[in-house]
Amino acid sequence: NYLTTAATAGANTLVRGTNNPRTYQMQFAPAVLGGLPVGARITGLDFRLLPSTTTVPFPPTPTSWSDYEVTLAQAPNSVAGMSTTFQANMLNPKLVKSGPLALAANTFGAGNTPNPFSPMLIFDTPYVYQGGDLVMYFTHTGSDSTNTTFLEAAATTSPGFGTSFRAFSANAFAAPTGAAASATIVEILFTPPLTSSISLNPHQLILSAGGGLQGETCVLLTTTNFTLPAAQWTSIATNQFGAGGGFNFTNSIPPNTPGQYFRVLMQ
Repeated sequence: NYLTTAATAGANTLVRGTNNPRTYQMQFAPAVLGGLPVGARITGLDFRLLPSTTTVPFPPTPTSWSDYEVTLAQAPNSVAGMSTTFQANMLNPKLVKSGPLALAANTFGAGNTPNPFSPMLIFDTPYVYQGGDLVMYFTHTGSDSTNTTFLEAAATTSPGFGTSFRAFSANAFAAPTGAAASATIVEILFTPPLTSSISLNPHQLILSAGGGLQGETCVLLTTTNFTLPAAQWTSIATNQFGAGGGFNFTNSIPPNTPGQYFRVLMQ
C-alpha cells in the first residue's frame, strides 16, 4: 500500500540519537510482505524519510551507533496475539546484524513524496524467510549525534494495524517489554530462493545452481550413503557464486561408478 504512496505518520525509533537507546519490534503477516517468496534470503532493510516533517537529507553529518543489533524470526503468535514481551514473539530467532553501525551524511534522500528508500541496515548474515509472519527486532544504544528524524510509519490507527502488522517499542537497550508504537515502513532486500539442476551427459555430471549471493562460497559434497550427516560427506569442489548469483560444476563419472548423491553446502 505504501510502495508509491507516502505514509502520514512517522517514527524516529530506529534513528534516535545521543542518550536515546531503543528496543523495537515489528511483525508482518504474509499479505503485507509484497509477495516475499518462501526461501528468499533477506540481506538488508531500507527505510525512507517522512516528507511532511523534513525537506533535507539525513543525517546532516556522518553518524554512528556503537551497537546496533537486528534479529529476524518466525512468529509463534498471530499479529493480534502478539505479546508485549519481545522474546515471546520470536520463534527460531537469528541475529543478522550486531555491532557498530555508521551512516554517511545524507544517506536518506529528501524532497520527494514519497522519498526514495535508502540503505540503512545491511546484514552480516542473510536470513532465510520460512514463510508465515515475519518478525523484525531492533535494539540500539543511541547514536553519537543529537540529530534525529522521522521515518515513514503506519500509525496504530492505520487500516491493518493489529491484524496484518503491529509494532512495540521501549526506551532502553535490550528492553524486555514494550508498548504499542507505529510500524515503520520498510523495504526488504532479498535474493531469490536457491535453485539447482543436475544431469548426466553422457559420462559427466553437470550441476548448476542459481539465486546465490555474488562471491558467497559454496562447497559441493558427495556420498554413496545418503543417510550420512553432511559432515561425513566428501568435499569434491569449492566454488563461489558469480556476478549473476549462479555457478556450474562438471565432474567426470567413469563407467561402473557406484551410485552417488550430491549436495551444495553454503558456507
